[in-house]
Amino acid sequence: MEVQRRAGGPVGGTRTAQSRAARQEPAWRSMRLPAACVSALASHKADQDTTRRWAGTRWQETGYVFTTRIGTPVDPRDLLRDYYAITRPKAKKEGEKPPVLPFPAIRFHDLRHSAATLLLAQGVSPRYITELLGHSQVSFTMQTYAHMLPEVQKQTATAMDEILTPKPVATKVATKAVSERVV
Repeated sequence: MEVQRRAGGPVGGTRTAQSRAARQEPAWRSMRLPAACVSALASHKADQDTTRRWAGTRWQETGYVFTTRIGTPVDPRDLLRDYYAITRPKAKKEGEKPPVLPFPAIRFHDLRHSAATLLLAQGVSPRYITELLGHSQVSFTMQTYAHMLPEVQKQTATAMDEILTPKPVATKVATKAVSERVV
């Protein structure tokens, strides 16, 4: 599945033509989605179709994927409020501790940085990550995110060690073969 993403818009703020040109970000771009995202979007569309029928004539068709219960664009403050309700839950009863989640509480904006960092850590091509984020140059992406990856640096050093350090098994086999020929 491919989707088109529009820069700016009601969620995430608006950008003027000048700022978009300065970033060299195209207004629309296509990207392939992982199967987990396709499945989640298909489920969301089914839910939205039900909501559209429930709203009846109050529904306003905007073309947005994520909308209010009447089809209007989601207000950024509502989006943040919902996000923080999920990622930073409060205790259900007074005096109880809030539930411990299996992930750290991060700011909404940090989701973008986390995605880029995790993709780099998985060995995804920096060129693809640059396109995904809408950066104009790979160098900008790498300057922004590469310093966050000590684990990747460690993996790189280990890989270089494997390349540069002779393997004991290969050395023994080669030495044995040479000594057998000499005798």
